Amino acid sequence: MSPCLNNLLAALRAMSCIEAAPSRPGDVFFWQIDNMASLDAAYANYYREEHSLQVFDWMQQYRAVMSFYGEPIPIQLNNAPFGKDEWAQLEQQAAAITPYVMGDNLLDRVDTWVLEAYTLKGECEALPGDIVLDCGTYTGNTTVYFSRKIGTSGHVYGFEAVGTTFGEFSLIDR
Repeated sequence: MSPCLNNLLAALRAMSCIEAAPSRPGDVFFWQIDNMASLDAAYANYYREEHSLQVFDWMQQYRAVMSFYGEPIPIQLNNAPFGKDEWAQLEQQAAAITPYVMGDNLLDRVDTWVLEAYTLKGECEALPGDIVLDCGTYTGNTTVYFSRKIGTSGHVYGFEAVGTTFGEFSLIDR
């Protein structure tokens, strides 16, 4: 069976324990169903070690639940790579980050800014003065992240193939 379908079934089982009715239309969940073959291909080709697979599984389930209930999600998923208290602390750190991109979500901010998923310290990281190509900017969150890393002496070129995606977001400096 498809590993990504298993993730969505696990998310549905988790949501069956939530007493409150969904407050959102579940757009990400339905996108995941429509793009199951691509997600399974990514799962099979890009994630080689156990921790990466665990995080992929959890993120897919988290995003599915989030698309129905918003953030923070109202349950602790069984396969979470973080304990409940640790995750709450990561969310607090992410919520305090400024500037942020309106329309992004806490999960993206935790991944990009707090856990620094786009950095392999000492091997591959954006440093002051670098030129960075951000191909697939989505909300622009990573573009802002990279611009902070490289400072005024560097330059970020951000590209988003889906014009309507980026048009929905804007930078908020609070």
